[in-house]
Amino acid sequence: MNATTTAHKLHYTRLLKAYTRPIGDEAHANNADIALSVHLALRNVVSGKWQPLYDNYGIIFAAGTGLSGIPQKASQALQAGKYVKADPWQSPSAHPSAAPSDNSSMPGVDLELKSLRSPFLFRYDQAGGVRAADDVCAAGGVCQAGDAPHFALLATRTQRGGEPDGSERSAALLITSPDLLSYTQQGMLHFDTTAGVHNPQAQWQSDSWLLTFADDEGRLWQSHVADVVQAARNRELLPVEPCTSHRFPLINTADEESVSFVPLTGQEAGLLEARFGHISNVASQVSSLDVSRLSAPQALQALQNHRALLSYSDGTECERAVKWDDLDAFARAMEKAAHDQCDEAERTIEVTGRVKRMTLPTPFAVQRADPSIVSITYGPHNKKVYVFIATDDTDGNCIDPHEGRTHMPARFAQHIADLADANGGLHREVDLLKAGDKNSLGQVMTGCFWAPEIHEINGVVSILFMPCFAAPTHPDDGLPHPEPGKADMWTGCSHIMQLKKENGYNCDPSDPQNWTVPEPIVRADGSSLNLIQHISLDMTVCHDSGNWYYIWQQVGSIWAAQFNPEHPATLISEPRQIICPEFAWDNMIDEGPNVIEHDGTLFLIFSGSAVGPTYTTGLAMAPAGKSADLCDPATWRKLDYPVQKSSIFNSRWQLGTGHGMWSYDEDGELIYVFHAAEYDNGHYNGRDALVRHVHWSGLGLPVLDMSDEEDVDPRCEQVTCCVRIR
Repeated sequence: MNATTTAHKLHYTRLLKAYTRPIGDEAHANNADIALSVHLALRNVVSGKWQPLYDNYGIIFAAGTGLSGIPQKASQALQAGKYVKADPWQSPSAHPSAAPSDNSSMPGVDLELKSLRSPFLFRYDQAGGVRAADDVCAAGGVCQAGDAPHFALLATRTQRGGEPDGSERSAALLITSPDLLSYTQQGMLHFDTTAGVHNPQAQWQSDSWLLTFADDEGRLWQSHVADVVQAARNRELLPVEPCTSHRFPLINTADEESVSFVPLTGQEAGLLEARFGHISNVASQVSSLDVSRLSAPQALQALQNHRALLSYSDGTECERAVKWDDLDAFARAMEKAAHDQCDEAERTIEVTGRVKRMTLPTPFAVQRADPSIVSITYGPHNKKVYVFIATDDTDGNCIDPHEGRTHMPARFAQHIADLADANGGLHREVDLLKAGDKNSLGQVMTGCFWAPEIHEINGVVSILFMPCFAAPTHPDDGLPHPEPGKADMWTGCSHIMQLKKENGYNCDPSDPQNWTVPEPIVRADGSSLNLIQHISLDMTVCHDSGNWYYIWQQVGSIWAAQFNPEHPATLISEPRQIICPEFAWDNMIDEGPNVIEHDGTLFLIFSGSAVGPTYTTGLAMAPAGKSADLCDPATWRKLDYPVQKSSIFNSRWQLGTGHGMWSYDEDGELIYVFHAAEYDNGHYNGRDALVRHVHWSGLGLPVLDMSDEEDVDPRCEQVTCCVRIR
């Protein structure tokens, strides 16, 4: 890298530590996939103690590699690994999947996931030693690929679990970042040796980078290179010689496998704290309200709609509804003012109240997975009802949890709180479908009824879900099924059913007879969405720039296609793979997509890893309202790390968070409805539904793990409004 002349030298005020952890267990969110990634911690400027970022969860992960022989069209969704070519240490898959024929890659077959050890984080901008102090990407996790790298990481790449993958014989992994909030996997640095490359490190020396490492025998070697990024991308073979320079060894401690340190500016540290630290409510206020020209009922409504402004530690603000005290007294004061019976001192009154906080029971619904909450209006009087719908996950068996009596349970109530188990929600469940019902093709649905989501498609309330059917006696592969006639998830595919209308009004959604017969969703030619395994599931809807899209999971990854809302059971474009699991944290599967637009960006949440205590939530973003092709994987930018993960929440471990849906509460505020694992003393017992508020950080990203007291601090809960009534 050539030195760049800039006006200011950097002023370092903080120290960052990068490390991996000894492998722990799932119950503490430290299984091998998480432990063998780079964790970050900042040193506290007052106490000098290290404060782990992101709840001591991994932040920098090694990208997986596509196996050799996979065509370029089949790897378009592998965005993180676009510079990580198939390498000489990998053999072509002995049994490649059929996915490349559909221009896609299948995780675990066409793509091999990786981990890392011995991370060495360093300042890449130290070449020349100077740059503008404010030259930092401030866009959070949405930096563009062209942003100049200011940091770089060298590490030993491994198999998942930490075993050697062959690359440690002669190469080191290189990852760069403009801001430590987003990352580019540059590939491998190749050295002219086969004796081992361990603890790779880098140091700038006047006109080139000095790269050092130890071989299998502990002997030190070095190599010089002008630009490490170009050396990795060009796959240069770097000459080596015995090391003659001082080397900064990695440190090992009881709690960390290996450690390196890098200095930061205050601004850089602030960005890390804003993204990976905890955001908390620090103040609340309510502006004055003038209702002097309103009638008493109008004034009461205006007060009930008047919101508090909450301020947070990262500089963000949000409005929140208030539960006002003694509204009867306020109504009496308004009535008195209306009859001109109040003196000057009584023309302005103070009304107190409390900021509404999340008070829904936890868990919201036991053994209900893939949950969502929506509101539906129906009938000539536009009666409003809230609906909770989910997958029945009794005892962790979501295929046939009741031995032939599988169903699609939905709950209906006037208030969201009444949908919760604790408030009688379970007793309000209605089976919109049940095992034995037939789809539009006359096929008997025997189980699953997975991930039902309610969407309004062109004014028609619709449910997208996946039923499954009886296992065939003679499957296509010729192998006998162990339980022919039983519900078989691999027979399932995405279906749609829609709420009927009467005289232009929605019928009562709680009556199963008011829904159309479910239709399978198919390609334009009538063929299956999934040409490889048949199964397709977790379908959601996205409407942008006049185009309607389905987004769903098949082949362990996220796919998208356009459809005509007038004929929603048939696609009008070919399905394309848009997001694929490339890191150990999303572990062989990305599923459960759901999309919302916020401030000109589409935010697509999805879930990764196996269902259970390691389940986690990823995030991808695309421009909204710009006529972008949402079926093009290049349109989406996926975060390199999860946006929500297992961690301590409200003072206790919450594991296996995922498959969430954006929704709105009764005050119109954004909420996140998702499930977490029932996991106690190593025993997994299914998934429970939960609900919480969504906060938008100063970096423009959703915060899904804010505790109750971080969301609304009890000290900021009580507010006062000065109301002019006359």
